[in-house]
Amino acid sequence: MRKKVLTAFMLGFMLISILMGENISSPALSQTKSDTLYLQDFSLLSENDFRELENLLKEQQLNPQDLNFEKDWDLSTWGKSKSFLRSLQEPYYGLGLMQEIREAANKANTDEGFAFLVDLLYKNATDGAGSFPLYLNYKDLYQQEFNKKVKQPKDLFRFYEKALKDIIPVLANAYSHYNLDLWNKYVFYLFVALRENEDSEAYNVYFNKHNIPLWEEIEDQEIKELMELFQEADVLKAAMQFLALCDVIKNEAGKLNYTNKKPIIQECEFGTMVIGTGKDDVYNAKMFKKPLILLIEPAGNEKYTMTLATGAKNYAYLLIDYKGNDSYVNPDIGSLFFALSGLGISYDLEGNDIYRTGDFSFAGMMGIQLHRDFQGTDIYENGFFSQGAAIRGLSILQDMQGNDIYSATCLAQG
Repeated sequence: MRKKVLTAFMLGFMLISILMGENISSPALSQTKSDTLYLQDFSLLSENDFRELENLLKEQQLNPQDLNFEKDWDLSTWGKSKSFLRSLQEPYYGLGLMQEIREAANKANTDEGFAFLVDLLYKNATDGAGSFPLYLNYKDLYQQEFNKKVKQPKDLFRFYEKALKDIIPVLANAYSHYNLDLWNKYVFYLFVALRENEDSEAYNVYFNKHNIPLWEEIEDQEIKELMELFQEADVLKAAMQFLALCDVIKNEAGKLNYTNKKPIIQECEFGTMVIGTGKDDVYNAKMFKKPLILLIEPAGNEKYTMTLATGAKNYAYLLIDYKGNDSYVNPDIGSLFFALSGLGISYDLEGNDIYRTGDFSFAGMMGIQLHRDFQGTDIYENGFFSQGAAIRGLSILQDMQGNDIYSATCLAQG
């Protein structure tokens, strides 16, 4: 039963990640010159392709509506997305949905376009109503607040902390039906269901580090009950608000004058906030007593080996690196770019970067993880369940320019 439950969630997000990962700006199905799909045509099939399909159906005395019947990989599976089931049962609807996602992905090079894509993917995967208008409203609000309150780099701390005080309660509502014991049990179940058996010892180290008890067996009915406690709509609402905040900081913080000679580190009730220097900074785990929730790097070739992830002790993180050839290296499970029951957003705006991480990186589990790399020739070497992998959540790895290299072990890029 464990594998059946997971299959439903993973197939939906595999579809999402595949669409994000492919070069969807390129013409497809260009068998003849007249059949070429041009850059602004996001159709999966051309008009000629559809006519050919209809002709094939007519030969069998069928029409497109005859393709609409129940198709399912397992009727007993829980937690299926109605939208993706409909895509299976009504193929023409599925083509339309994929076309809509392709079009949104191709317009996601702007902040608003990217936010629209996040909203579109999450609401389709969870059968929700969507919250994109929240992004637009909060972006205007945060822009006005930034203009009034942030005059120097240190002002970012108060601005960010104040915003989190409004965002985190919304996000916390998503998990409010769990106590710590139930949350740990569900997280443990998801990890164990996904991991490779030969990696059990490494994952036990992760569980011990994060105070997640080891359960011998969890009953199927209890799994179903744990699934239903998760309030996915609240995650999206909080994500739209947090993304609006992060985009404003990304667009404006780079204009500030950074004269500090060493990183400025400040703690708050939510975790540790850092402002880097214009030199080559190094960030490791020993620097932080509390989880890292904010890191602004104005310039320099940085080395990041610390933990950047959400979990039971922190709900959100934001990392912005404006310039430099940076390296993000941490082989530990779930230690870099991992949103576990939280929101993780990161931007690298310029430079040839190296992302060398372990399992569950560029990944989301009961949370939303978003990474945008804007320029540079980058190298991604990541472990199991990475590079846009998610379960009960959403993960997007967007790299917009450069001749990049991607490699991962398994269950990656979807």
